[in-house]
Amino acid sequence: MIKEALFLKEFYQKILDGIVTGVLVTDKDDIITYVNNGMEVISGLKAAKLLGHNAISDFPESTTKYFKQYYLKAREILKPVNYDSIVVVTTGKRESCQSGVLIPLIKGDKYDGMICTVEDVTEKKLAREALREEDKKIHAITESAHDAIIMMDNEGNISYCNKAALKVFGYNEEEVLGKDVHTLLAPKRYHKAAAAGVKEFSKSGWGPIIGKTRELAAIKKDGTEFPIELSFSAVNLKGRWNAIGILRDITKRKLVEDKMKSAFQNQLALDSILQISLKDIPLEEQLDLSLVVLFSLPWLNMESKGAIFLVEDDDETLVLKAQRGLSEERIKECDKVPFGKCLCGKVAQSGEVQFTGKVPDEQIIICDELSKYGHYNVPIISDGVVAGVINLYLDESHKYNEAEVVFLEAVANTLAGLIKRRQIEDDKE
Repeated sequence: MIKEALFLKEFYQKILDGIVTGVLVTDKDDIITYVNNGMEVISGLKAAKLLGHNAISDFPESTTKYFKQYYLKAREILKPVNYDSIVVVTTGKRESCQSGVLIPLIKGDKYDGMICTVEDVTEKKLAREALREEDKKIHAITESAHDAIIMMDNEGNISYCNKAALKVFGYNEEEVLGKDVHTLLAPKRYHKAAAAGVKEFSKSGWGPIIGKTRELAAIKKDGTEFPIELSFSAVNLKGRWNAIGILRDITKRKLVEDKMKSAFQNQLALDSILQISLKDIPLEEQLDLSLVVLFSLPWLNMESKGAIFLVEDDDETLVLKAQRGLSEERIKECDKVPFGKCLCGKVAQSGEVQFTGKVPDEQIIICDELSKYGHYNVPIISDGVVAGVINLYLDESHKYNEAEVVFLEAVANTLAGLIKRRQIEDDKE
């Protein structure tokens, strides 16, 4: 039995000396009766300088200041007490952070000593603090970023969004966190494909837009759809795939692009009309081809219906010279239009561009067909005199657009040059 007991003591001694955690044991008078190798390393003292000393009174206050209060608490309540990251200055003047457990020994319901485990967590604490600082930096960066940043979890729900994202979409944080990102922020036409994409992404971290930048549409809280530039990247957190989306509202950029595209198309259209004017074909055919050019412009949002009238021998009458999309009845009724009559006649009389939405019936003089549409009526002015009128049909809901008017006036001026050139050639003949 004695040999077995000695064997077990030696066995456990080897185990205790082999672990990194420090172990210290005191008796009922708080005198240190045992320390392992780990305790020697943590304290910076050899066992000989620890054994026989009172654990809470024989060492400098800088060493026992915080440890002592936990020790006394465990001794008082006779229950284990945990302590975490307390500051201890060792006798070697090294400041460290220590964590551990104080386990009272009880004999006959009375305190009989303490088992103290000690772990030096200085590096862990420094790592945690560094991580917290890094988190603060990342948070500060994302919150101050002008681009919207949204994080999607493994199930397609919003787990984070920065202030810029909230501002762009018009929500507060409580309204978006935990909500399905696509249901909340994407147009319905994207929902089916997005649901399938999230299902695949949650398994593999792959998706058709992961690692790419795309121009898509998004929906604000008020239902407004707007263009965005979106890039998605995947990140694996605790074995689950998450996505981080960075997006920006590109409404202004798209407007600029559209204006530049429209300006380019407008110039091409005017150049085309100029080229038409140089063709050796009848004037009526030149005007007809000019209408074709107008109706081919994608940005000029109008019906493919319209006409060009010219003033001929009678200075007070418009004569229909070219048309597209008009009914036979309309062509017959509008063959000649007196100045001051109907929409075209009024423009010929005033010499000013006229925009109308759906035309009230009482304003229709010649044809009921006009009342179904909106219209741009643009005078063709040559040498200060009205030489004709361009009449274009619009959807009844069409809104006045200054850019459209400026372009149509340029077309009218180009046609005025075309007409004058033909008149000069006719006079020579």
